[in-house]
Amino acid sequence: MKTYCGSTAGSLIEPILWNAQESVWITSPWIGKYYAEKLASLAEKGVEVRVITCNIDYNKESLAILRAHNHLRVFLLVLDKDEVAFIHSKIYIVDKKHAISGSANLTNSGLNYNVESLNIAKDENEFQQLEMDFMRLWMQFENERLSGEELSRDKYYAVKDALPISINYGEIDNPKIQDRKLVYFPYYLFQYSFRTTVGNSPPKLFENKGFVLVDGKTRVIENDHQIIKEIQRNHIDNYSLRPNNKYSVTLHKPMIRSFQEAEQLAYDFIIKHNTRSYKQKYYNKTVERIFVPYQRIIRLIKSEYVLVPFWYIEVHDSDGTKRVEVILASSGEKWDELLICPDCQTKINIDDAKSCKACGKKMCSKCVKTEGLIFKKNYCNSCLVKSKNSG
Repeated sequence: MKTYCGSTAGSLIEPILWNAQESVWITSPWIGKYYAEKLASLAEKGVEVRVITCNIDYNKESLAILRAHNHLRVFLLVLDKDEVAFIHSKIYIVDKKHAISGSANLTNSGLNYNVESLNIAKDENEFQQLEMDFMRLWMQFENERLSGEELSRDKYYAVKDALPISINYGEIDNPKIQDRKLVYFPYYLFQYSFRTTVGNSPPKLFENKGFVLVDGKTRVIENDHQIIKEIQRNHIDNYSLRPNNKYSVTLHKPMIRSFQEAEQLAYDFIIKHNTRSYKQKYYNKTVERIFVPYQRIIRLIKSEYVLVPFWYIEVHDSDGTKRVEVILASSGEKWDELLICPDCQTKINIDDAKSCKACGKKMCSKCVKTEGLIFKKNYCNSCLVKSKNSG
């Protein structure tokens, strides 16, 4: 991480900012009118401009300029300090390549006169950390109550690296839905192929192609075709959520430190699962050899890092059953269903639940007792006591 302390912070920030080609992400509590106009001009050139700032008098003209470009690619998250918080963070992320944080506001004083300190990302790990900081701020505050002016809009937008949400859970008055959690999980998806021959009598062909999905939170290779399909879909650029939706947001931070680390996990998996024995003629003998697809012959065709959103919807059914529906938020497809055991409150896969023969309640196997030697029956603890007392 490169550091700077001085009164010309703009000499480091502005050349990167105004030469943006794809995207500019900024958090700054104060934004000068001149800089709002410059951001608007970037949006007119097709650059995505995303700003987290405050609803204060100083920003009135600047916000008016930026809001006038909402029809282009300007996305605002304006926080009211009396309703949510006062955003004091300053982060500048440009084109997914440059990242700077520090004390400098996007104002003439902050960039040209005040003595400010800056932290400038110099490698992918440092960049990814600042990018995650920005994404966490955006997602944290998008589900909070925004300023009254912002609430008048019918939608607002989340960051591009997360898959869009097409399914909204706005049934606030539905008595069955007790809780809604929007959870983002980090994944790395690699498409690969290899093709090679070994030996010469005759040569043996080895080839394979496919996808490797790395869970960024656990570093485990997943064989989940549903999530792979979710990432591969053609999605809209952004998603919308209504401000009156009541839900909580969790953004899981990846344990993987860099893209290179994720690539190596993918290479290791491909090598391990394609290593195999084969028979080769050698003069007049047939010998058994081991084929190992060395890393140099494996081609990673496509690599993606993406946050996949899941809805965790807690539902209380009329029969007293409590369950959690896990839904892929971008496609709306059900991914899993969990049962909340009524006795111990443990969450288990609904397919693993057992039903009490007497009362019909579904619960985990630990809270169900099996009675009978030949005709076995499952009873919950309370029904088992009643059964023994009546017997």
